[in-house]
Amino acid sequence: MLRNLHGAFWASWEVPGLGRLPLNVLALSGLGILGFGNSGFWFMGAGLEVFYLYMMAMNPRFQAVIDSEAYRQINQEANNERAKLLSSLDNTSRARLETLEERCRKVLDLLSENPYQEITLEVNRGALQKLFLIYMKLLVAQRHLLQTPGYAAVGKDLEKQIASLRRELENVSLSPTLRESKTATMRITEQRLHNLHTRDQRLSELQSDMERIEAQVELAMENARLRNQGEVVPGNITLASQLLDESLYGDDLGTVAAFERSMDTSGASPFGLGQGGSAGQSASGAASTSSGARYSDRDQPPPPTMPTPPPVQPAPPPGQSA
Repeated sequence: MLRNLHGAFWASWEVPGLGRLPLNVLALSGLGILGFGNSGFWFMGAGLEVFYLYMMAMNPRFQAVIDSEAYRQINQEANNERAKLLSSLDNTSRARLETLEERCRKVLDLLSENPYQEITLEVNRGALQKLFLIYMKLLVAQRHLLQTPGYAAVGKDLEKQIASLRRELENVSLSPTLRESKTATMRITEQRLHNLHTRDQRLSELQSDMERIEAQVELAMENARLRNQGEVVPGNITLASQLLDESLYGDDLGTVAAFERSMDTSGASPFGLGQGGSAGQSASGAASTSSGARYSDRDQPPPPTMPTPPPVQPAPPPGQSA
């Protein structure tokens, strides 16, 4: 309700030769100035403003304009976060993501050609959106893991250091403090070697999960080509990479979380497979601005119609009962 009142207060109309003007604010300002000469204008302005705000805030068409503005802002935030994630990927990863996006669109295009697949189309739209979002997160996690050296780069050197430290610890002449120091160094080096193996294992799991999603989309495309097989694409899959581990996203964790929140709030598609929810439908035909709702002539609320009085029945002749 407060959002509707705020939009009604700052609503702007198209004025020929002047562009869009916030007529309500201008009228209220004019009455406020006139009120310094006659305080009655202040009371009149307050009454008219309350009536105006109530009528506008309760108008269904104006509510659709306000909802579309809120949806547009949320959708814009989602697009900004998506652009940040895409900019963090290399050309190869971005190309893989674009290929998957194109295949997802193709699946929905094929399903939309069959009028009997309407329910399957909507179910698969949501499932493909989930798979695409998971795929994007997998690519972000893969990029962060690739920034650290793997076993092939430094693994052999670490194994040599561990072997050397073990030989030194076999020397019984080492002082207690030196032995403690070398033991701590060996444990740290062993942990580094373990991290290298974990890193390589995680990369293999990420690659396997991405290939699984790609195969799932390919299967959906093949099923869509067979018009009689409108199978539902599973949107919830168990990942080998344990994608819920937030440490995989590195410094992109905040961006990933913001992107997911904006998707959940707006119901929009992360890759333009159509808009979800009633807000998205109203957004296509409603005009809006960041300073308030834009109201064109076709968006004007219809004038109130007076009730039609019942027809007057002629009086019966004298002596005849009604």
